[in-house]
Amino acid sequence: MSSEIPEDFPVPREAPFGLGGLDTDDGVSHGSNDLEGPEKTFAAPVSLSAEAARAMSAEISRAGGREVCFLADVDERRVVQDPRAVARGNFEAVLVAARDSKEGGIMLHNHP
Repeated sequence: MSSEIPEDFPVPREAPFGLGGLDTDDGVSHGSNDLEGPEKTFAAPVSLSAEAARAMSAEISRAGGREVCFLADVDERRVVQDPRAVARGNFEAVLVAARDSKEGGIMLHNHP
C-alpha cells in the first residue's frame, strides 16, 4: 500500500494504515510477535466493549437496520468505548462523518 502514497503526501510513506494485521499488505502481523525489520511494530487488535456493542446494536435497530456511522474512543487496552452515531444512511451506504473525531479515536460503520 505504501507504494501508492505520493512522495509529497504529508504522511511518511512508512506510516501504518488500517487496523494492524487486518490489511494483508500493511506489514503488521495480526496477533503475532514475529516482526521483521525495525520499521514494523506490533499492533494488538481493536475490540468492542460489551457496552459499545449494545449501544451500536440499539442505534442500528433505531435506524431500521440501515447503515450507521459511529465515532468512538479507543482506550489504552485498545477497546472501543462510548460510540456515538454521527450519520445514518440507507441499506447500501452511509456518509463518513468524522468532523468531531478525537485523536486516537475510531470511525466505525455497519454493513446491513
